[in-house]
Amino acid sequence: MVKKSDFIWKNTKLTVRKLTLIAMTIALCSVIRFPFSYLPNITPLTTIYLLICLNIGLSEAIIIADMTIIATSVYLGMGYWVVGQLLAYSLIIFLYWLFIKIDIMKFLIMQAILCLILGLIYGIVISMFEVFVLQIWFCCKV
Repeated sequence: MVKKSDFIWKNTKLTVRKLTLIAMTIALCSVIRFPFSYLPNITPLTTIYLLICLNIGLSEAIIIADMTIIATSVYLGMGYWVVGQLLAYSLIIFLYWLFIKIDIMKFLIMQAILCLILGLIYGIVISMFEVFVLQIWFCCKV
């Protein structure tokens, strides 16, 4: 049984144990993403990333999220939207970490509202990125 104290490191050194945990979590998240890749707007990985941020830390959660997106994009198809996903996931993980530091996560209703808002922010960032990229694309073609 893994205790919560096993996932909290006091130092910032990259140890073999920490590197192994990050690599195994990236592999697990990559495998979990495949069955849900064909269903629109269903992303259980967001929950996993937020739990990683809560238990392990901000930098590890962003590394795991970004590497999972890159690894699965090799199989699912890589395009301009991958950069938008990297930005969006990094932003919502960072915002979640800020709310953890503010200590607003005491109440379950606040957690639910925060996750709803973070889901909306993810959609807004993806949409804004695609509008920006496609606007440049169509302006250059004309």
